[in-house]
Parts: sequence; C-alpha cells; structure tokens
Amino acid sequence: MIRESHHALGLREICLPLFDGKVIKMQDGKIEMDEAFIGTVLQNAKELGHILCIELAFHMYSANDWEKLIRAFAGVAREKGGREMLQRCKFILYFDKLESDAAAGELIDRVSDAIDAKNIRMAIRFG
Repeated sequence: MIRESHHALGLREICLPLFDGKVIKMQDGKIEMDEAFIGTVLQNAKELGHILCIELAFHMYSANDWEKLIRAFAGVAREKGGREMLQRCKFILYFDKLESDAAAGELIDRVSDAIDAKNIRMAIRFG
C-alpha cells in the first residue's frame, strides 16, 4: 500500500548522507560503519522499490580515503543483498571547488570495479 502510494505520487528515491560521519566514517585510517543501519536502509529501499541516493562530500576526505570508504560500503551492500542491492544505490559525488572535478573523476574511475560508474555522478555545490 505504501509503495503504491509513493509511486503514484512520483516518489522513487530516498536520499541519505550515509557518509556524513554518523553512519560511516574514517578515523585514524580505520573505517567505522554501522552495518546494521546500512542493511536496514538498503532493505527498506528495496522493499519500497526506491533508489537509494547517497551524497558523498568530496572535500570531507582524501581521494584515497573515499576509495576505501566506497569499497567498504559496496562490500556491505553486496553482503546484505547481492549485486542487485548495490545497483539500487546511486552516488552523488559533490565538490565545492570547480578545480576538484578532475580528482573526483579519477576517483570514479578508481572505484568503477566496485560500483558501476553509471551509478556515480558528479555535481558542484555552491554555498
């Protein structure tokens, strides 16, 4: 009932800042993540038939740290629901400086074996 209601209204995506430091973070070179919460979010998105949009604030971490975080998330997503679950995730890699676009593009290339590059898009955020 809820799923049909959402789809009738045009709601098809859930947008969460999962990498904002509350659910997934890098501290002293170690990745900490709330795997139970991530699993719940992924399962709910699947049950509702929604796409999970995940914002990645490029300025928060180095490209190397982002690569580690993204790969760790991809591993959890595959563990919780297989490759199909990961395909439900769309990543928005945003940055606040135009000159960051090349580095962000390189990061997308580096993680494309873990996450299909078509599921990651870049955006610039002002303000």
